[in-house]
Amino acid sequence: MASTDENSSDSSEIDNSSAIEQAPRPRRSVFNRDLVILCLFLFSLIGYQVWSRISAPVPPEVALTEADPDVAEAITSARKLVLSRPRTADAWGHLGMTLQAHGFSSPAQACYAEAEKLDNSSAQWPYLRATCLKELGSNEVVPCLERAVKRRGQSFVPQLVLGENLLEQNQVDPAEKQFLAVLASDPKNARAHLDLGRAARARGDLRATVEHLEHSIAIESRIRESYDLLSSSLHALGEKTRADDVQREANLRSQKASWPDPYLDQVSEREVDLSAISRRANLLFGKGDTELALKMLEHAMLKRPESASAKAGFGRMLMLCNRPADAIPQLEDALRLDPNMSVPNFYLGAAFFQQGKDHEAVKAFRRSIELQPNHAEAHYELARVLYRQHDLEGATQSARESLRFNPNFARAAQALGVFLIEQGKHEDAVLYLTQAAALAPDDKETQRFLRAAQAKLIEQSDRH
Repeated sequence: MASTDENSSDSSEIDNSSAIEQAPRPRRSVFNRDLVILCLFLFSLIGYQVWSRISAPVPPEVALTEADPDVAEAITSARKLVLSRPRTADAWGHLGMTLQAHGFSSPAQACYAEAEKLDNSSAQWPYLRATCLKELGSNEVVPCLERAVKRRGQSFVPQLVLGENLLEQNQVDPAEKQFLAVLASDPKNARAHLDLGRAARARGDLRATVEHLEHSIAIESRIRESYDLLSSSLHALGEKTRADDVQREANLRSQKASWPDPYLDQVSEREVDLSAISRRANLLFGKGDTELALKMLEHAMLKRPESASAKAGFGRMLMLCNRPADAIPQLEDALRLDPNMSVPNFYLGAAFFQQGKDHEAVKAFRRSIELQPNHAEAHYELARVLYRQHDLEGATQSARESLRFNPNFARAAQALGVFLIEQGKHEDAVLYLTQAAALAPDDKETQRFLRAAQAKLIEQSDRH
Protein backbone atom coordinates (compact mmCIF):
# COMPACT_ATOMS: atom_id res chain seq x y z
CA MET A 1 0.00 0.00 0.00
CA ALA A 2 2.87 2.25 0.86
CA SER A 3 4.40 1.52 -2.49
CA THR A 4 1.12 2.36 -4.20
CA ASP A 5 0.86 5.66 -2.35
CA GLU A 6 4.37 6.53 -3.28
CA ASN A 7 3.68 5.80 -6.92
CA SER A 8 0.57 7.93 -6.76
CA SER A 9 2.55 10.73 -5.18
CA ASP A 10 5.21 10.52 -7.84
CA SER A 11 2.60 10.47 -10.54
CA SER A 12 0.90 13.56 -9.05
CA GLU A 13 4.19 15.41 -8.95
CA ILE A 14 4.81 14.54 -12.59
CA ASP A 15 1.32 15.76 -13.56
CA ASN A 16 1.74 18.99 -11.64
CA SER A 17 5.11 19.55 -13.27
CA SER A 18 3.58 19.05 -16.69
CA ALA A 19 0.78 21.46 -15.84
CA ILE A 20 3.28 24.06 -14.75
CA GLU A 21 5.24 23.65 -17.97
CA GLN A 22 2.11 23.85 -20.10
CA ALA A 23 0.49 26.84 -18.29
CA PRO A 24 2.01 29.63 -20.43
CA ARG A 25 0.78 28.10 -23.65
CA PRO A 26 -2.78 29.46 -23.47
CA ARG A 27 -1.40 32.95 -22.83
CA ARG A 28 0.75 32.73 -25.96
CA SER A 29 -2.28 31.60 -27.90
CA VAL A 30 -4.33 34.58 -26.67
CA PHE A 31 -1.47 36.96 -27.47
CA ASN A 32 -1.11 35.51 -30.97
CA ARG A 33 -4.83 35.80 -31.53
CA ASP A 34 -4.87 39.46 -30.39
CA LEU A 35 -1.90 40.21 -32.60
CA VAL A 36 -3.66 38.72 -35.59
CA ILE A 37 -6.80 40.78 -34.84
CA LEU A 38 -4.73 43.94 -34.46
CA CYS A 39 -2.92 43.29 -37.73
CA LEU A 40 -6.18 42.62 -39.50
CA PHE A 41 -7.60 45.88 -38.10
CA LEU A 42 -4.54 47.85 -39.18
CA PHE A 43 -4.55 46.27 -42.63
CA SER A 44 -8.26 47.04 -42.95
CA LEU A 45 -7.72 50.65 -41.85
CA ILE A 46 -4.84 51.12 -44.25
CA GLY A 47 -6.83 49.44 -46.98
CA TYR A 48 -9.82 51.71 -46.33
CA GLN A 49 -7.63 54.79 -46.43
CA VAL A 50 -6.00 53.65 -49.66
CA TRP A 51 -9.40 52.78 -51.14
CA SER A 52 -10.78 56.09 -49.90
CA ARG A 53 -8.00 58.04 -51.57
CA ILE A 54 -8.21 56.03 -54.80
CA SER A 55 -12.01 56.05 -55.10
CA ALA A 56 -12.58 59.64 -53.88
CA PRO A 57 -13.20 62.31 -56.53
CA VAL A 58 -10.17 64.45 -57.34
CA PRO A 59 -10.52 68.14 -56.42
CA PRO A 60 -10.54 70.46 -59.44
CA GLU A 61 -7.39 72.22 -60.55
CA VAL A 62 -7.33 75.80 -61.77
CA ALA A 63 -4.67 77.80 -63.61
CA LEU A 64 -2.85 79.94 -61.06
CA THR A 65 0.21 81.11 -62.99
CA GLU A 66 -1.20 84.63 -63.41
CA ALA A 67 -2.96 84.74 -60.03
CA ASP A 68 -2.08 86.95 -57.08
CA PRO A 69 0.52 85.02 -55.01
CA ASP A 70 -1.70 85.02 -51.92
CA VAL A 71 -4.63 83.70 -53.97
CA ALA A 72 -2.51 80.92 -55.44
CA GLU A 73 -1.28 79.96 -51.99
CA ALA A 74 -4.79 79.93 -50.49
CA ILE A 75 -6.26 77.77 -53.28
CA THR A 76 -3.31 75.35 -53.27
CA SER A 77 -3.57 74.95 -49.50
CA ALA A 78 -7.34 74.34 -49.65
CA ARG A 79 -6.86 71.75 -52.39
CA LYS A 80 -4.24 69.91 -50.33
CA LEU A 81 -6.72 69.76 -47.46
CA VAL A 82 -9.22 67.97 -49.70
CA LEU A 83 -6.56 65.52 -50.88
CA SER A 84 -5.74 64.67 -47.26
CA ARG A 85 -9.41 64.49 -46.18
CA PRO A 86 -11.35 63.53 -49.31
CA ARG A 87 -14.39 62.23 -47.39
CA THR A 88 -14.93 65.43 -45.38
CA ALA A 89 -17.65 67.89 -46.38
CA ASP A 90 -15.94 70.81 -44.63
CA ALA A 91 -12.75 70.29 -46.64
CA TRP A 92 -14.65 70.32 -49.94
CA GLY A 93 -16.72 73.30 -48.77
CA HIS A 94 -13.62 75.25 -47.77
CA LEU A 95 -12.06 74.67 -51.19
CA GLY A 96 -15.33 75.69 -52.87
CA MET A 97 -15.54 78.91 -50.86
CA THR A 98 -11.88 79.74 -51.53
CA LEU A 99 -12.41 79.23 -55.26
CA GLN A 100 -15.66 81.20 -55.32
CA ALA A 101 -14.09 84.05 -53.34
CA HIS A 102 -11.61 84.55 -56.17
CA GLY A 103 -13.92 84.20 -59.15
CA PHE A 104 -13.63 80.50 -59.98
CA SER A 105 -17.37 79.78 -59.98
CA SER A 106 -17.36 76.63 -62.11
CA PRO A 107 -14.89 74.56 -60.05
CA ALA A 108 -16.40 76.03 -56.87
CA GLN A 109 -19.87 74.68 -57.65
CA ALA A 110 -18.35 71.24 -58.29
CA CYS A 111 -16.79 71.34 -54.82
CA TYR A 112 -20.12 72.33 -53.25
CA ALA A 113 -21.78 69.39 -55.00
CA GLU A 114 -19.27 67.01 -53.37
CA ALA A 115 -19.72 68.70 -49.99
CA GLU A 116 -23.49 68.23 -50.25
CA LYS A 117 -23.06 64.53 -51.04
CA LEU A 118 -21.03 64.13 -47.85
CA ASP A 119 -23.32 66.31 -45.72
CA ASN A 120 -26.91 66.42 -46.91
CA SER A 121 -28.19 68.13 -43.75
CA SER A 122 -26.63 71.56 -44.33
CA ALA A 123 -28.26 74.38 -46.31
CA GLN A 124 -24.87 75.96 -46.90
CA TRP A 125 -23.65 73.75 -49.73
CA PRO A 126 -26.72 73.75 -52.02
CA TYR A 127 -27.20 77.49 -51.36
CA LEU A 128 -23.62 78.41 -52.26
CA ARG A 129 -23.76 76.08 -55.24
CA ALA A 130 -26.87 77.95 -56.42
CA THR A 131 -25.02 81.29 -56.22
CA CYS A 132 -22.28 79.89 -58.46
CA LEU A 133 -24.70 78.26 -60.88
CA LYS A 134 -26.57 81.56 -61.23
CA GLU A 135 -23.37 83.25 -62.35
CA LEU A 136 -22.87 80.41 -64.84
CA GLY A 137 -26.41 80.71 -66.22
CA SER A 138 -27.45 77.21 -65.17
CA ASN A 139 -31.04 75.92 -64.95
CA GLU A 140 -30.24 74.11 -61.69
CA VAL A 141 -30.39 77.22 -59.49
CA VAL A 142 -33.96 76.78 -58.26
CA PRO A 143 -33.63 73.04 -57.39
CA CYS A 144 -30.50 73.83 -55.36
CA LEU A 145 -32.28 76.63 -53.51
CA GLU A 146 -35.28 74.39 -52.82
CA ARG A 147 -33.00 71.88 -51.13
CA ALA A 148 -31.37 74.69 -49.14
CA VAL A 149 -34.76 75.97 -47.95
CA LYS A 150 -35.63 72.53 -46.56
CA ARG A 151 -32.45 72.64 -44.45
CA ARG A 152 -32.23 76.40 -43.80
CA GLY A 153 -32.14 76.34 -39.99
CA GLN A 154 -32.40 79.84 -38.51
CA SER A 155 -31.61 81.85 -41.66
CA PHE A 156 -34.34 83.05 -44.03
CA VAL A 157 -31.84 83.98 -46.74
CA PRO A 158 -32.23 80.78 -48.84
CA GLN A 159 -36.03 81.17 -48.88
CA LEU A 160 -35.87 84.85 -49.84
CA VAL A 161 -33.32 84.17 -52.58
CA LEU A 162 -35.46 81.29 -53.87
CA GLY A 163 -38.46 83.63 -54.08
CA GLU A 164 -36.37 86.30 -55.82
CA ASN A 165 -35.20 83.81 -58.43
CA LEU A 166 -38.76 82.66 -59.03
CA LEU A 167 -39.83 86.30 -59.40
CA GLU A 168 -37.10 86.85 -61.99
CA GLN A 169 -38.66 83.97 -63.95
CA ASN A 170 -42.09 85.68 -63.73
CA GLN A 171 -43.39 82.98 -61.38
CA VAL A 172 -45.11 85.58 -59.22
CA ASP A 173 -47.43 83.34 -57.20
CA PRO A 174 -44.77 80.77 -56.15
CA ALA A 175 -42.39 83.64 -55.36
CA GLU A 176 -44.96 85.43 -53.24
CA LYS A 177 -45.61 82.19 -51.34
CA GLN A 178 -41.94 82.14 -50.24
CA PHE A 179 -41.99 85.78 -49.12
CA LEU A 180 -45.22 85.37 -47.16
CA ALA A 181 -43.79 82.28 -45.43
CA VAL A 182 -40.84 84.38 -44.26
CA LEU A 183 -43.11 87.16 -42.99
CA ALA A 184 -45.22 84.63 -41.11
CA SER A 185 -42.14 83.76 -39.03
CA ASP A 186 -40.49 87.19 -39.10
CA PRO A 187 -43.06 90.01 -39.53
CA LYS A 188 -40.33 92.69 -39.47
CA ASN A 189 -38.24 91.23 -42.26
CA ALA A 190 -37.54 94.29 -44.45
CA ARG A 191 -36.25 92.24 -47.37
CA ALA A 192 -39.45 90.17 -47.48
CA HIS A 193 -41.52 93.38 -47.58
CA LEU A 194 -39.39 94.73 -50.45
CA ASP A 195 -39.80 91.44 -52.32
CA LEU A 196 -43.55 91.47 -51.76
CA GLY A 197 -43.57 95.03 -53.09
CA ARG A 198 -41.75 93.85 -56.20
CA ALA A 199 -44.25 90.98 -56.60
CA ALA A 200 -47.19 93.36 -56.19
CA ARG A 201 -45.70 95.67 -58.83
CA ALA A 202 -45.32 92.71 -61.19
CA ARG A 203 -49.07 92.05 -60.72
CA GLY A 204 -49.85 95.74 -61.30
CA ASP A 205 -51.11 96.34 -57.75
CA LEU A 206 -49.54 99.74 -57.11
CA ARG A 207 -51.20 100.37 -53.73
CA ALA A 208 -49.94 97.05 -52.33
CA THR A 209 -46.51 97.87 -53.78
CA VAL A 210 -46.40 101.21 -51.94
CA GLU A 211 -47.62 99.66 -48.69
CA HIS A 212 -44.94 96.94 -48.64
CA LEU A 213 -42.16 99.33 -49.68
CA GLU A 214 -43.07 101.80 -46.94
CA HIS A 215 -42.93 98.94 -44.43
CA SER A 216 -39.53 97.89 -45.78
CA ILE A 217 -38.06 101.40 -45.58
CA ALA A 218 -39.43 101.92 -42.06
CA ILE A 219 -37.54 98.79 -40.95
CA GLU A 220 -34.37 99.20 -43.05
CA SER A 221 -33.59 102.60 -44.56
CA ARG A 222 -30.24 101.82 -46.27
CA ILE A 223 -31.44 100.00 -49.38
CA ARG A 224 -31.56 102.22 -52.48
CA GLU A 225 -33.80 99.84 -54.45
CA SER A 226 -36.68 100.30 -51.99
CA TYR A 227 -36.71 104.07 -52.56
CA ASP A 228 -36.33 103.84 -56.34
CA LEU A 229 -39.22 101.39 -56.66
CA LEU A 230 -41.39 103.40 -54.26
CA SER A 231 -40.71 106.62 -56.18
CA SER A 232 -41.61 105.06 -59.54
CA SER A 233 -44.76 103.50 -58.05
CA LEU A 234 -45.89 106.84 -56.63
CA HIS A 235 -45.26 108.47 -60.01
CA ALA A 236 -47.42 105.78 -61.62
CA LEU A 237 -50.17 106.63 -59.11
CA GLY A 238 -49.90 110.32 -60.04
CA GLU A 239 -48.44 111.37 -56.67
CA LYS A 240 -45.59 113.40 -58.17
CA THR A 241 -44.69 115.48 -55.10
CA ARG A 242 -44.32 112.43 -52.85
CA ALA A 243 -42.47 110.60 -55.61
CA ASP A 244 -39.94 113.42 -55.98
CA ASP A 245 -39.40 113.56 -52.21
CA VAL A 246 -38.72 109.82 -52.13
CA GLN A 247 -36.34 110.09 -55.08
CA ARG A 248 -34.34 112.76 -53.28
CA GLU A 249 -34.04 110.33 -50.38
CA ALA A 250 -32.98 107.63 -52.84
CA ASN A 251 -30.17 109.82 -54.19
CA LEU A 252 -28.68 110.00 -50.70
CA ARG A 253 -28.41 106.19 -50.52
CA SER A 254 -25.54 104.13 -51.85
CA GLN A 255 -26.14 101.76 -54.75
CA LYS A 256 -23.80 99.32 -52.98
CA ALA A 257 -25.89 98.77 -49.84
CA SER A 258 -27.01 95.15 -49.72
CA TRP A 259 -28.79 92.63 -47.50
CA PRO A 260 -26.80 90.52 -45.01
CA ASP A 261 -25.99 87.00 -46.15
CA PRO A 262 -24.31 84.69 -43.58
CA TYR A 263 -23.37 82.15 -46.26
CA LEU A 264 -21.71 84.57 -48.68
CA ASP A 265 -20.05 86.30 -45.71
CA GLN A 266 -18.09 83.09 -45.16
CA VAL A 267 -17.02 83.20 -48.81
CA SER A 268 -15.89 86.82 -48.44
CA GLU A 269 -13.82 85.91 -45.38
CA ARG A 270 -11.66 83.72 -47.62
CA GLU A 271 -10.74 86.54 -50.00
CA VAL A 272 -7.00 87.18 -49.87
CA ASP A 273 -6.35 89.16 -53.06
CA LEU A 274 -5.41 92.84 -52.99
CA SER A 275 -8.93 94.12 -53.71
CA ALA A 276 -10.30 92.11 -50.76
CA ILE A 277 -7.56 93.43 -48.48
CA SER A 278 -8.42 96.98 -49.59
CA ARG A 279 -12.10 96.42 -48.83
CA ARG A 280 -11.33 95.13 -45.35
CA ALA A 281 -8.97 98.05 -44.73
CA ASN A 282 -11.70 100.48 -45.79
CA LEU A 283 -14.13 98.84 -43.37
CA LEU A 284 -11.59 99.14 -40.56
CA PHE A 285 -11.02 102.80 -41.43
CA GLY A 286 -14.78 103.39 -41.38
CA LYS A 287 -14.92 101.88 -37.88
CA GLY A 288 -12.11 104.16 -36.70
CA ASP A 289 -9.36 101.50 -36.58
CA THR A 290 -6.96 103.48 -38.75
CA GLU A 291 -3.74 101.91 -37.46
CA LEU A 292 -4.84 98.37 -38.29
CA ALA A 293 -6.05 99.51 -41.71
CA LEU A 294 -2.64 101.06 -42.42
CA LYS A 295 -0.77 97.99 -41.18
CA MET A 296 -2.88 95.71 -43.36
CA LEU A 297 -2.21 97.75 -46.51
CA GLU A 298 1.47 98.25 -45.69
CA HIS A 299 1.87 94.49 -45.27
CA ALA A 300 0.13 93.91 -48.61
CA MET A 301 2.44 96.45 -50.27
CA LEU A 302 5.61 94.88 -48.82
CA LYS A 303 4.52 91.45 -50.08
CA ARG A 304 3.98 92.94 -53.56
CA PRO A 305 6.92 95.33 -54.12
CA GLU A 306 6.21 95.60 -57.86
CA SER A 307 2.47 96.21 -57.52
CA ALA A 308 1.37 99.73 -58.40
CA SER A 309 -2.08 99.04 -56.97
CA ALA A 310 -0.63 97.97 -53.60
CA LYS A 311 1.45 101.14 -53.31
CA ALA A 312 -1.47 103.28 -54.46
CA GLY A 313 -3.78 101.70 -51.90
CA PHE A 314 -1.34 102.34 -49.08
CA GLY A 315 -0.76 105.93 -50.25
CA ARG A 316 -4.50 106.57 -50.44
CA MET A 317 -5.02 105.30 -46.88
CA LEU A 318 -2.20 107.54 -45.66
CA MET A 319 -4.03 110.49 -47.21
CA LEU A 320 -7.30 109.46 -45.59
CA CYS A 321 -5.41 109.39 -42.28
CA ASN A 322 -4.23 112.96 -42.97
CA ARG A 323 -0.59 112.05 -43.55
CA PRO A 324 0.17 113.77 -46.89
CA ALA A 325 3.95 113.87 -46.43
CA ASP A 326 4.04 110.08 -46.01
CA ALA A 327 1.53 109.53 -48.81
CA ILE A 328 3.43 111.42 -51.52
CA PRO A 329 6.37 108.97 -51.96
CA GLN A 330 4.01 105.97 -52.00
CA LEU A 331 1.76 107.54 -54.63
CA GLU A 332 4.72 108.66 -56.72
CA ASP A 333 6.15 105.11 -56.61
CA ALA A 334 2.78 103.73 -57.70
CA LEU A 335 2.67 106.12 -60.65
CA ARG A 336 6.23 105.25 -61.67
CA LEU A 337 5.10 101.63 -61.91
CA ASP A 338 1.85 102.54 -63.71
CA PRO A 339 1.44 106.17 -64.79
CA ASN A 340 -2.04 105.54 -66.24
CA MET A 341 -3.98 105.33 -62.98
CA SER A 342 -6.41 108.18 -62.29
CA VAL A 343 -7.06 107.65 -58.57
CA PRO A 344 -3.40 107.82 -57.38
CA ASN A 345 -3.00 111.03 -59.38
CA PHE A 346 -6.05 112.44 -57.61
CA TYR A 347 -4.73 111.62 -54.13
CA LEU A 348 -1.27 112.85 -55.10
CA GLY A 349 -2.85 116.16 -56.10
CA ALA A 350 -4.68 116.31 -52.77
CA ALA A 351 -1.45 115.60 -50.89
CA PHE A 352 0.43 118.35 -52.77
CA PHE A 353 -2.47 120.77 -52.13
CA GLN A 354 -2.30 120.09 -48.39
CA GLN A 355 1.46 120.66 -48.51
CA GLY A 356 1.00 124.01 -50.28
CA LYS A 357 2.60 122.76 -53.51
CA ASP A 358 -0.02 124.20 -55.83
CA HIS A 359 1.88 123.81 -59.11
CA GLU A 360 2.40 120.07 -58.49
CA ALA A 361 -1.22 119.73 -57.32
CA VAL A 362 -2.58 121.26 -60.54
CA LYS A 363 -0.43 118.93 -62.61
CA ALA A 364 -1.62 115.83 -60.70
CA PHE A 365 -5.32 116.82 -60.82
CA ARG A 366 -5.13 117.56 -64.55
CA ARG A 367 -3.54 114.17 -65.15
CA SER A 368 -6.28 112.48 -63.09
CA ILE A 369 -8.92 114.24 -65.20
CA GLU A 370 -7.13 113.36 -68.42
CA LEU A 371 -7.33 109.67 -67.44
CA GLN A 372 -10.90 109.93 -66.08
CA PRO A 373 -12.70 112.95 -67.56
CA ASN A 374 -15.89 112.39 -65.52
CA HIS A 375 -14.07 112.49 -62.17
CA ALA A 376 -16.22 115.16 -60.49
CA GLU A 377 -14.13 115.24 -57.32
CA ALA A 378 -10.94 115.88 -59.31
CA HIS A 379 -12.59 118.79 -61.17
CA TYR A 380 -13.69 120.25 -57.81
CA GLU A 381 -10.25 119.93 -56.21
CA LEU A 382 -8.66 121.48 -59.30
CA ALA A 383 -11.09 124.39 -58.94
CA ARG A 384 -9.93 124.91 -55.33
CA VAL A 385 -6.25 125.00 -56.32
CA LEU A 386 -6.87 127.36 -59.24
CA TYR A 387 -8.87 129.65 -56.95
CA ARG A 388 -5.96 129.74 -54.50
CA GLN A 389 -3.73 130.65 -57.45
CA HIS A 390 -6.12 133.57 -58.24
CA ASP A 391 -7.21 131.94 -61.52
CA LEU A 392 -10.90 132.76 -61.00
CA GLU A 393 -11.93 131.95 -64.56
CA GLY A 394 -10.20 128.56 -64.48
CA ALA A 395 -11.67 127.79 -61.06
CA THR A 396 -15.18 128.65 -62.27
CA GLN A 397 -14.84 126.42 -65.32
CA SER A 398 -13.58 123.49 -63.22
CA ALA A 399 -16.44 123.88 -60.73
CA ARG A 400 -18.93 123.85 -63.62
CA GLU A 401 -17.35 120.65 -64.94
CA SER A 402 -17.59 119.07 -61.51
CA LEU A 403 -21.32 119.81 -61.35
CA ARG A 404 -21.81 118.62 -64.92
CA PHE A 405 -20.60 115.18 -63.95
CA ASN A 406 -22.27 115.17 -60.51
CA PRO A 407 -25.28 117.54 -60.26
CA ASN A 408 -25.78 116.53 -56.60
CA PHE A 409 -22.30 117.62 -55.52
CA ALA A 410 -23.12 120.21 -52.82
CA ARG A 411 -19.54 121.43 -52.28
CA ALA A 412 -19.05 122.06 -56.00
CA ALA A 413 -22.32 124.03 -56.17
CA GLN A 414 -21.24 126.10 -53.17
CA ALA A 415 -17.79 126.79 -54.64
CA LEU A 416 -19.27 127.83 -57.98
CA GLY A 417 -21.66 130.18 -56.19
CA VAL A 418 -18.76 131.80 -54.31
CA PHE A 419 -16.70 132.21 -57.50
CA LEU A 420 -19.69 133.84 -59.22
CA ILE A 421 -20.16 136.28 -56.31
CA GLU A 422 -16.56 137.43 -56.77
CA GLN A 423 -17.27 137.99 -60.46
CA GLY A 424 -20.36 140.07 -59.66
CA LYS A 425 -22.71 137.49 -61.19
CA HIS A 426 -25.07 137.49 -58.23
CA GLU A 427 -28.14 136.09 -59.94
CA ASP A 428 -26.22 132.97 -61.06
CA ALA A 429 -24.57 132.82 -57.65
CA VAL A 430 -27.96 132.71 -55.92
CA LEU A 431 -29.05 129.91 -58.27
CA TYR A 432 -26.07 127.65 -57.43
CA LEU A 433 -26.01 128.49 -53.73
CA THR A 434 -29.72 127.69 -53.50
CA GLN A 435 -28.93 124.33 -55.12
CA ALA A 436 -26.10 123.77 -52.61
CA ALA A 437 -28.39 124.66 -49.68
CA ALA A 438 -31.03 122.17 -50.89
CA LEU A 439 -28.38 119.43 -51.16
CA ALA A 440 -26.83 120.23 -47.77
CA PRO A 441 -29.50 122.01 -45.69
CA ASP A 442 -27.43 121.89 -42.47
CA ASP A 443 -24.39 123.64 -43.99
CA LYS A 444 -24.29 127.03 -42.26
CA GLU A 445 -21.50 128.33 -44.48
CA THR A 446 -23.62 127.78 -47.59
CA GLN A 447 -26.51 129.59 -45.93
CA ARG A 448 -24.21 132.53 -45.14
CA PHE A 449 -22.96 132.75 -48.74
CA LEU A 450 -26.53 132.49 -50.04
CA ARG A 451 -27.70 135.37 -47.85
CA ALA A 452 -24.74 137.45 -49.00
CA ALA A 453 -25.51 136.76 -52.67
CA GLN A 454 -29.19 137.57 -52.17
CA ALA A 455 -28.27 140.84 -50.47
CA LYS A 456 -25.95 141.76 -53.33
CA LEU A 457 -28.69 140.93 -55.82
CA ILE A 458 -31.18 143.16 -54.00
CA GLU A 459 -28.61 145.93 -53.79
CA GLN A 460 -27.88 145.58 -57.50
CA SER A 461 -31.60 145.67 -58.28
CA ASP A 462 -32.09 148.84 -56.18
CA ARG A 463 -29.31 150.62 -58.03
CA HIS A 464 -31.08 149.97 -61.30
